[in-house]
Amino acid sequence: MGTHAALLIIDAQVNMFVEDSSVFEGEKLLHTISHLIAQARAARLPIIYVQNNGGEGDPDMPGTPGWQIHPAVTPEKDDIVIQKHTPDSFHETNLQSELETRPIHAPVSYTHLRAHE
Repeated sequence: MGTHAALLIIDAQVNMFVEDSSVFEGEKLLHTISHLIAQARAARLPIIYVQNNGGEGDPDMPGTPGWQIHPAVTPEKDDIVIQKHTPDSFHETNLQSELETRPIHAPVSYTHLRAHE
C-alpha cells in the first residue's frame, strides 16, 4: 500500500459471516481483512468502511445484530464509516467526496464481500 492509498472495506457485516452464509471461507477472509487493517494502520493510511443498510426484514436492516460491522474488523475512532442503501457504494453516498478530500492518487485497496447469487 502506497502513501497515497486507502483501505476500503465494503459490507464486512455480521450477517455476511453467520453460519450458512454465502461468504466463502469467512474466517479466513476475516483474518485477511484484519491483517490488511493492521498494515493500513501501521502505514497511517485512511480506512473507509462502507456499511450496507438493508430494508425491513433484511439480515442487514439497520439496528439489527446482522447490520453491525463484524467485531473482528471493527472501525476505530478515526476511521470513516459510510452508509449505503443500494449495492453500489458510490450511488447516493459520500464515498467519492471522501476519497477526493484525501491525497489518494493510487488505486484504492479494497475488500468487498458479496453474497453469491
